[in-house]
Amino acid sequence: MRRWIVRLLVILGIVAVGLALRATVFAPKPIEVTVVEVSRGRVEHTVTNSRAGTVKARRRAQISPEVGGRVVEVPFREGERFKKGDILLRLNPRLPEAQITLSRRELQAADAQRQQACLSAERADREARRLQKLAAEGIVSADAIDQAQTTASTAAAACRASRAGVEQARAAVDLTVRQQDQTVIRAPFDGIVADLSVEVGEYTTPSPPGLPIPPVLDVLDP
Repeated sequence: MRRWIVRLLVILGIVAVGLALRATVFAPKPIEVTVVEVSRGRVEHTVTNSRAGTVKARRRAQISPEVGGRVVEVPFREGERFKKGDILLRLNPRLPEAQITLSRRELQAADAQRQQACLSAERADREARRLQKLAAEGIVSADAIDQAQTTASTAAAACRASRAGVEQARAAVDLTVRQQDQTVIRAPFDGIVADLSVEVGEYTTPSPPGLPIPPVLDVLDP
């Protein structure tokens, strides 16, 4: 029994020595790897492949103003980043501002005409009602009543027309305000300016139908 125990211990020792040699002397060499921290940067290396292709931005917009005018501000240059809603281009706002002032003055005049016309209509209506009461007593003639009713109807029509004129003048103010908004180009998304074809002081015009003009701004989202 003791001899078997000795033999078992010898075998376990040989196995332990073999495992130790495998883990140290005969262990495989580790594979060398290169670790690089990920970071943002420009694409400067050329990638070759057996296939031809094109690298495109996820979002890209070629923008031109909807109205003509002289450029007074270009906040971002080529390669600079911007946020959605930032001003990319501003045209001279003096003419639209003058048009807005004129439209508001016309609105005030139209409103004054409306007040005058509607007051006249109310007065003509009261006069027609008064003559009707007198006609019931036989004091005034039918011709006088007919004339008063015609005058009241004409004055009421003038009042309605003046109200429509006020609405038209108010719409003209809204139109000029929208035209002023078109003198400012804002960024449609976060991105960078890829190309800029206009400078401060230059005059730009919108592209006419059927005649494409290169865009003023070319922006993209990298």
